[in-house]
Amino acid sequence: MCVEIWDSSKKRLYYTIAIMIIQYIIPLLILCFSNFYIGFLVWIRKPPGENHPTRIKEMDLEKRRTVKVLICVAVSYALSWLPLHVITVVGSNNQQLMSQEYLQVYWMFSHWFAFTNCAVHPINYFVMDRDFRKKTKKLFRSPCCLYLKTTSQFQVRQVDSSC
Repeated sequence: MCVEIWDSSKKRLYYTIAIMIIQYIIPLLILCFSNFYIGFLVWIRKPPGENHPTRIKEMDLEKRRTVKVLICVAVSYALSWLPLHVITVVGSNNQQLMSQEYLQVYWMFSHWFAFTNCAVHPINYFVMDRDFRKKTKKLFRSPCCLYLKTTSQFQVRQVDSSC
């Protein structure tokens, strides 16, 4: 196992906490604040000239879904990266704990779990957003590139190379 050697356990702990703040806390705060701001703007948005009750009800449902997706994105980030940072802080505070066999498995699992965060977002969107789901299904049903399908017939011309 690869272990960092520090002249002081306090320095190791401070370094680990600084890394956690830079790699986890600050991005999480930025994600939460930006998602809160976007959700707030979506929630207070009023449709221009729309007074039909069914359309207003549909827009309220869309607003709720959008806010749920934003919350889900922030929560999935927080939950997927938290175990890795917890084990890193605990391990830097107690090096003997890191030599335990079960903890190495937990360490490997927490890395895998943190990196799956990127794969979770499209799944969240697929589950929670009807339009995203429709377009994704349509994309996977078509075997060819969508660009070629939507443009006019693709023609290949042979260029005369005998100048």
